[in-house]
Amino acid sequence: MPHADLFSKLDRCPQVNFFTRARDSGLYPFFQPLQAAESARTRVFDREVVMLAANSYLGLSDDPQVIEASVKATRHYGAGTSGSPLLNGTMDLHVALEAQLAQFV
Repeated sequence: MPHADLFSKLDRCPQVNFFTRARDSGLYPFFQPLQAAESARTRVFDREVVMLAANSYLGLSDDPQVIEASVKATRHYGAGTSGSPLLNGTMDLHVALEAQLAQFV
C-alpha cells in the first residue's frame, strides 16, 4: 500500500480531525514555539502569556545565577558528555553532585 493511501485514511479518525480543527482555528495548545525564556511569564506569538505548563517550579530556569553557572560549566565541559555514564559519560561534577545529594539525603 503506498504511503499516500495510509495517510489519506487519517481524515476518518475523529481525534485527528479534532486536533486539526483546533490547530487551524488557533486554539491548539501543543508545540507552540516560545520566544523567551520559560518562566512564570513568557512570549508566544509576540504576546506575553502566563506559563502554566512549565517544569520550572522553583523559577530556576531563568535565574541569573543558574544561567551563569550553566554558561561556566558549558565553557569548561562542553555541551554534553557524548557518551553514557557507564563508558565515558561520568564527569567529576556528576560525582560531586551525587556526593552532595547523598549527604543531604
